[in-house]
Amino acid sequence: MFGCATGEPPLTEISGAKAPVLHDLADISLAVRSIDCDDLNQCSVVARGVYQGRTVGLKVVFGVRVGNGRGMAYESIGRESDALLDAMATLYGQPLPSPHFAARVYGDMILLGGDLRSLRTSPVQAKVFLFAKGAQSSSAELYTNVDARRGVLEILEKDPGYRENVLAALAQ
Repeated sequence: MFGCATGEPPLTEISGAKAPVLHDLADISLAVRSIDCDDLNQCSVVARGVYQGRTVGLKVVFGVRVGNGRGMAYESIGRESDALLDAMATLYGQPLPSPHFAARVYGDMILLGGDLRSLRTSPVQAKVFLFAKGAQSSSAELYTNVDARRGVLEILEKDPGYRENVLAALAQ
């Protein structure tokens, strides 16, 4: 496990923006609170932050096995994930499709840098392909990076044109 409940640094703001980011990318940075890896090169990262006074967070699972491939899953950790979805809608300047973050959202993943076997000690960068309403519908892309040494999980936009579909994919 990475970090512990006592002695952790305080959570920081996930974004410097307080209003919709209309002319730039609305990137999010969260503090890693735990990393748990199994023997199959699958690592779960729980990360949290603060947006406008509310604690936000989620679990991201790198290396999820689906069929013959590996992907990524974004998982709800309850109210903190609902608050993250709301924060993303605010930053994206988009309506909130649902007040609830989906229990689990799977996306196809391409590793752009790093190695899942060393996620606890070396940065990993991934591009994730999400589908708003199933594989045959509108797609969206995000970058999701983790740097355990810095204690940071980043959710980075690829293109503002994907905002509506990203929110639809992450909403319950």
